[in-house]
Amino acid sequence: MLISKNKWFTIIEIVIAITISLFVMVIIAYFISEINNKIWSSQNKSKIYIWINDLINKINSKKNLYSSSAILVSQSWSYNVLLMTNNIKSKWLLIWVVDVETMKLDPISNYSKYGNKILALKDINKAQLDLIETSSWNAYNVEFYEDNVFPDLNMSSFSLAPFNSWAIIEANLSFFESYLPSYKWTDVNRLPKNQIYDLTLDF
Repeated sequence: MLISKNKWFTIIEIVIAITISLFVMVIIAYFISEINNKIWSSQNKSKIYIWINDLINKINSKKNLYSSSAILVSQSWSYNVLLMTNNIKSKWLLIWVVDVETMKLDPISNYSKYGNKILALKDINKAQLDLIETSSWNAYNVEFYEDNVFPDLNMSSFSLAPFNSWAIIEANLSFFESYLPSYKWTDVNRLPKNQIYDLTLDF
C-alpha cells in the first residue's frame, strides 16, 4: 500500500514560522531604531559643537570689549546673571539663561524646573543699567528678542563664581543634548537620563 505525505503545512509549522518571522522583524526594528537614535544623537552633537564654537568666539570677542564683570541676582541656587562693563563704562552686557517662551531671563525660582531654556547675550543701555542698579530684579524685564541667543544650547544650569578677589569670574555651564517638551515643568533631577555637556568659561 502506498502512503502519500501531506503537502500542506501543519498548524504547528505555521505557528513556528510566524513566530520566527516576528522575532526577526523585532530584531530588525530594534537595530533600525538604534541606528536612527545614533544618527539623531550625532546630529544633535554636531549642532551643539557648532553652537559651542559660536558661543566661545562671541565670548572671546566680547571679552576684548568688556574689561570688568559682576554677578547680579546672586543666590545659593544654580543660576546667576553676569554683567560685563567696557573700559569707559559706556557699554554693558548681560549673560544669562533665557526662557524661550518669554525671551526674558529665567527666574531663579524656576531654575530646578525643566523647560526650553537657552543661553543668551544682551547688550543693554544706560537706562536699563540704571534700572538694574536700582534693583537687580529689574534684569528680569529685559527682553532678548533681537540679541544673540543659542537655541541648541538647552541649559541645565549656569553658575558663576568669583576668584582672585573678583579679578576672574568663572562660569560653569551645563546643557542637555536636546529639549524634551513632554517633560516641561518636571523637576530636573527627575528627568530620564539625557546626555549633559559641561563647559567652563573665564571672564
